[in-house]
Amino acid sequence: MSATPAELLTEASTLLAEDDPATRGRWGRIATHLTRQALETSLRAYWGERHAGLASANFRTQFICLAEYHPDRALVRRVAWAWEALSDAGHARGALPGQADLEDWIRTVAAFGATVPTRPAT
Repeated sequence: MSATPAELLTEASTLLAEDDPATRGRWGRIATHLTRQALETSLRAYWGERHAGLASANFRTQFICLAEYHPDRALVRRVAWAWEALSDAGHARGALPGQADLEDWIRTVAAFGATVPTRPAT
């Protein structure tokens, strides 16, 4: 079973809050990947509920369309920016983000996730 976006964000937040020797020096990159995975999972779920064909489109296309479908344009801009920043930071050659940036991206992804309806368990 896959982790939910909320679980992924909780794990990313935990990495920022705890000094774990097992993740020392890597926590930024790990939190970046977890946050991006949470965002992409939420985005797929958003489209799955509204326009299933877009759920399989590339993420740039999904963000372009999101600007037309989602009622909160300011949130859409923040989410698109977060995805771009997370993508850049996730590459080995990318600069590691600071804790404040990661905390902001986690809050942004959580805010977007709150707009995605969840299906009741069957």
